[in-house]
Amino acid sequence: MRTLTLWGHACVRLDGGDGGLVIDPGSFSDLASALDGARAVLVTHEHGDHVAVDALVSRLGVGLPLWGPEAVVEALVRAGADPEHLHVVRAGDELVAAGWHVRVLGSGTR
Repeated sequence: MRTLTLWGHACVRLDGGDGGLVIDPGSFSDLASALDGARAVLVTHEHGDHVAVDALVSRLGVGLPLWGPEAVVEALVRAGADPEHLHVVRAGDELVAAGWHVRVLGSGTR
C-alpha cells in the first residue's frame, strides 16, 4: 500500500516500497513525526517553511540522505550537517530516494 500523509504546511511523506520519503520538512511541520522511520528527505527550496535547517541537522547525522537545491545543501553544511549524506539536485536531474523515482523540475528557488 502507498500512502501520502500531510505533516503540516508543505511537509508531506510518501510511504510504500522501500520506506518513507519526506518532502519539505519545514518549520511549520510536525518534523519529529514526519521523519520518524523515514528513509530519505527531499527539499524543493530554501524557504524556512520548506526546510527547518537546525532541526534537520541532528537527523541527518544518523545517515538520513537528503536531496535539495545547492542553497539548501550549503545551509545544512554551514549548520553542521555531514555533507556525505547531502545531494545537490538541479532541474532535469532524476534520482531514486527511498524507492521513489523523482524527476527534478524548476530551479529550486522562488
